[in-house]
Amino acid sequence: MAEVRIEILTRAPTEFFHCPHCEVAFHHLGLGQAFRAEQRAAALPADVCAEYARLSDWIGELVQRYGERLRIELIDVASLRGFFTALRYRAWRYPTIILDGKVIDAADDLGQEAAGEGGEASFEAAARQIAERLGARD
Repeated sequence: MAEVRIEILTRAPTEFFHCPHCEVAFHHLGLGQAFRAEQRAAALPADVCAEYARLSDWIGELVQRYGERLRIELIDVASLRGFFTALRYRAWRYPTIILDGKVIDAADDLGQEAAGEGGEASFEAAARQIAERLGARD
């Protein structure tokens, strides 16, 4: 069965941990959950959290529809890999959707004003192109 590779460059929530010994001690003292809750609350601004939730919903819909025919990778733009991937594809706005090595551009279908906005138009354009590629590979 044919696969479609989807890379998504986005800002993603990140949690940092202490060394394993400290984590065990914090857990037994009841402090571990407090540290995690504080990190989650301060990880991203509300608008970025909403964008991430919208992206998660979109990915969930794709997985329900196409299942194992998709290979999806989320790449945090704050990581080294994300930085170099953004440079490679000249991606300056997020989320950026890369389908089989080609950046999906909403402007292809919706006019130049929609280019690079990373919003619903990009998700719709990407979903159409994914459907076309999977349909062509059947």
